Amino acid sequence: SMLDDLYKRGLIDDLLSNSAFKIELNDAITRAEFVNVLLNLLCIIPRQPDAYTPYQAGEGFYDMKYKEGEIPWFFPYVKEAAMSDRKLVNGYGGEVDKDPLTGLPPFRPNNNISRAETTNVIIDALIMQGIIDGSKFAVTDSTRPWYEPYINASLDLTAYVYPNDAIINTFLF
Repeated sequence: SMLDDLYKRGLIDDLLSNSAFKIELNDAITRAEFVNVLLNLLCIIPRQPDAYTPYQAGEGFYDMKYKEGEIPWFFPYVKEAAMSDRKLVNGYGGEVDKDPLTGLPPFRPNNNISRAETTNVIIDALIMQGIIDGSKFAVTDSTRPWYEPYINASLDLTAYVYPNDAIINTFLF
């Protein structure tokens, strides 16, 4: 029923009409495709001109080069989702991943997104929307995987929802 509602609102027309982008529930989806779907679901349109211009020095992702007239389709979506007032996505931040010259992380837009990454982004969207309390995701044990608090929260969001808010489902997956 949720997908039917989104279809009726015109939010997934392009996905359903594009035979090259037919996806099943368990099909792999790239990080760039996921960002596009997420922004559409949240009714977020990449800002003009901000999302369509090069990153400032020291910002962005080293594998998303801006070249006038030749930016990839996903550039404005990823840039919008990564802007400081959204912080819905980030790159791979491990030291081995960062560009040695710029110190910037890669985004790897054409890599498939993992369920852990998906969970992290969805929870960040819920935090951005003011539905759940983001302060409860502070990492206190560096020996644990980065995604553990997000996966645990996705199983039962009850402890993370603001006291006066109500949600329909208490889980993500």
